[in-house]
Amino acid sequence: MISKMIAVWGRAGSGKTTLAVSLAVALAHQEYLVGLISTRTGYGELQTLFGQHIPQTKGLYAALYGGDKNCFIPSGHMEGLYLLSVHNGMDALLLSTISSEEVNALYADAATRFDLIVVDGDENLDNPLSSIALTQCAKLLMLHHPSVADSLWYASTERIRALLGLNDKAVHLLSNDDRTCDTAAFSAALSVPYFVQLAHVPDAPMLANTGTPLYKSRTKGAEAYTKAVDKLARMCLEV
Repeated sequence: MISKMIAVWGRAGSGKTTLAVSLAVALAHQEYLVGLISTRTGYGELQTLFGQHIPQTKGLYAALYGGDKNCFIPSGHMEGLYLLSVHNGMDALLLSTISSEEVNALYADAATRFDLIVVDGDENLDNPLSSIALTQCAKLLMLHHPSVADSLWYASTERIRALLGLNDKAVHLLSNDDRTCDTAAFSAALSVPYFVQLAHVPDAPMLANTGTPLYKSRTKGAEAYTKAVDKLARMCLEV
């Protein structure tokens, strides 16, 4: 287990990347040195959310195969926060197999560089960057967005969660209630306790497209969202 690692996991579209970014900013705001890692292998997303550019000489594949693991870039929004994601202009035709040895080496190196590591996980367990983070992390944050698709995804992971011992360290979070699904019925169906419920922020997609982190923004719903993330950050810092 990597005591410094916090993994955020959920179905695609649940808001987990927004949460991972917000949590990393919140932790850096408390003057921790934070490494934020995206497990997406086909294209870079984190740099877009921060309005940054990752050259081919930096980023995820350079860290895995280039010999120098220190391929994080500054976030540009918060001192002490660094990003690792696929470089800009990635060609999906150049995707290559990633071994568990390479991933373990990357995470072990990151643990020596940062006070805390936040990993934005992939809903698919065949991604070694994500699956290894899920098993190695000290804190596993599972984000649920009320929907039929989310219920089906969660049910489909039941056996693998039990096999890998993920249920024992999972902290469940309820994503922003956008009123597209009956939240009470959804919660009853999953039957898990929620540590926090994140507020709905209507402008979240616009902020993402303009490279502005949601945390601490002044748009509608952002204050409540930030308070929930701050509570979550305090929990993650508990020994």
